[in-house]
Amino acid sequence: CLNECVTARCQSRALWPVHCCNTSPLPLRHVRNALTEDTIKLVRRRVSQWGHPNGELYCARSSCLTPLPRSQGPRALCPECECHTCRSCRNFTHIGSCTPN
Repeated sequence: CLNECVTARCQSRALWPVHCCNTSPLPLRHVRNALTEDTIKLVRRRVSQWGHPNGELYCARSSCLTPLPRSQGPRALCPECECHTCRSCRNFTHIGSCTPN
């Protein structure tokens, strides 16, 4: 049920972001264990395309989806899986310029 709700919200920008009881954005870290891998990938694409209302940056590892700490610097370290994410392109940390998705 939750997986279907999240998938439906990802179909239209007008329905984005996923809300809890239509009041406030639902923190994805609280529901990621209830989502399929395909839904997690879809959510990551939508976050990348449409952004997050709070401007949160999420871990680049698709199975993680942990919001990353707001800090300065070009990369962020995930407190859950210790993956490094590029703050500019939101992909795994890399050497050189960001490449388009």
